[in-house]
Amino acid sequence: MPGKHVRFATLPTLHTTSTVTPPSPSRLSHSSHYYGSPHSPSYHDHRHHSESRHGSTSPRSPYSYSSRGPQLHKYLVYSHSHPGVRFDVRLPPSTMTISSSSTYIPQRTLSEPAISPPVASLTLSIPHLSPHWRIFVTPSNGVFITLRDVFDAVYYTLRTRITESEYRSIRSPDDLKRVNRAYVDRYRKVGERDRYVGEAEKQGGVRRVDFLAGHTRFEGISVMSDGRTYVLHMS
Repeated sequence: MPGKHVRFATLPTLHTTSTVTPPSPSRLSHSSHYYGSPHSPSYHDHRHHSESRHGSTSPRSPYSYSSRGPQLHKYLVYSHSHPGVRFDVRLPPSTMTISSSSTYIPQRTLSEPAISPPVASLTLSIPHLSPHWRIFVTPSNGVFITLRDVFDAVYYTLRTRITESEYRSIRSPDDLKRVNRAYVDRYRKVGERDRYVGEAEKQGGVRRVDFLAGHTRFEGISVMSDGRTYVLHMS
């Protein structure tokens, strides 16, 4: 495309790693405010379990009700109109807020199991993307998948750089335009927050998230009828 320089990863093969490397502090800007912190002015420790008081009802479970099968944490339950969190997957999870309050998710909530009963592994598929580009979630605590693990896995997996062969596999001219536009929009959006980071984002080239063609709003996860297949929904 004249006048535009699209960058790719140098690896000649598709990235199919089954694990997600936890982010090191150096990969996070303002890591002390990752997901918000007690020192962040917009941090509010909203409790999602009611405190026990005389005459109070039982603590409300943060998990979706289901008569059978796994139950997702309420911040992961799929909803097109009212997702539990505001999360643009082009941006780090540190920018994510609770939809109902526009505040950060408390640290202790992020450490809760993503699914009840807890699971030690989780694989997410994304409609309309290559089946090879599934998201594999592993437990950072070595025991069970937490809410934080899911959000981290979504963000970092979608940041995988595209190889030139993957880019050239786009057959439709319209699809190619959408991917290119998503790439430009992404590094410009990041640049709005920090122009130096935006330039680094531009140099990083096309990533899997750009194949979503702008559909980067996290809507949640649904469980198929088999109770084993998890689908990530974006809009």
